[in-house]
Amino acid sequence: MRHNTGSITLGISIATTAGVGISMGFSTTLNLGANIAGVSLGTSIGFQYGHTYSISIREETSFRGTIEGLDSAYFPEHAYDVGLFVYPKVYNDQTFLVMNWWTEDL
Repeated sequence: MRHNTGSITLGISIATTAGVGISMGFSTTLNLGANIAGVSLGTSIGFQYGHTYSISIREETSFRGTIEGLDSAYFPEHAYDVGLFVYPKVYNDQTFLVMNWWTEDL
């Protein structure tokens, strides 16, 4: 992002979502029939019941920072591009997320 006046705020968000679900149901059917004097009669009755349960978890980490600029009206030769990046760093068997900036002269 080109930057040469005032201040600028940049941000990055990292999100993960995990979920699990379970379904359970019950159904039954009752069939009744009869044969009376060579005539067949019948009926069927059914019932169904069910539930679905689900859980999801969302985790989000946001990084935001502000850089003050060198006003191009007074320092036109000092215009620059700027960006934000985040990376994991392991230290003493622990993992940390490190926020850092890059700059580049225009």
